[in-house]
Amino acid sequence: MAIAGDFFRTTFLVEVAGVQTQQKMDWKLDSIDGADTISTVLGDIASQWWDTVKNIVVNQCMFSCMTYHNWSRVEQVVVFPGLAGLGGTEGHPQFQVVRLNIYGQATVGPDFSIRRGASNLSGVKEDLSTRGRINDLSEFDAWQNFHIGSIFTSLTGWTITPQQRFETAPGPPPTYDFVPVVATQVNPTFKTLRRRKTSICAAM
Repeated sequence: MAIAGDFFRTTFLVEVAGVQTQQKMDWKLDSIDGADTISTVLGDIASQWWDTVKNIVVNQCMFSCMTYHNWSRVEQVVVFPGLAGLGGTEGHPQFQVVRLNIYGQATVGPDFSIRRGASNLSGVKEDLSTRGRINDLSEFDAWQNFHIGSIFTSLTGWTITPQQRFETAPGPPPTYDFVPVVATQVNPTFKTLRRRKTSICAAM
């Protein structure tokens, strides 16, 4: 069972017209605020994340499952939200993505290096862009803001904070550390991914 201070990863697996895509987020468990089960907590995280994107992705997008992996102890869970996008039928294909640049930085020294990551969103409505350029970046504010700052899963759930995971030594085996996310930025133009391949939810 997770305890305060643990680091964990959630992976959001979304099918875009039958092609599976994924986004990953790392978190620090700041506090356990009540008696919610881990399945309830993860269901709340999944719902809160989907609420930030459901209106900007098309109905061919299905949020099929979310995996949870605790980096601090042996613990893995899968939940199956089964939620569909609400943004109509005309969308970009899964390999044309909106990219969110993510920046992490330690709050105390001695190392204040910026640690950079990214998240890619597929299945975005076509009418949000013109010739590959986003018309109004504020359409992505909710998704962007979800990646920075603490959230409460519920009054009886967890308080968690987004983290940037980075390699501290190549190993083998490699070692990693975490820093809080301090800034995010939506790329104003769509990116094309040459290949986007993920494993199915059951293959943990």
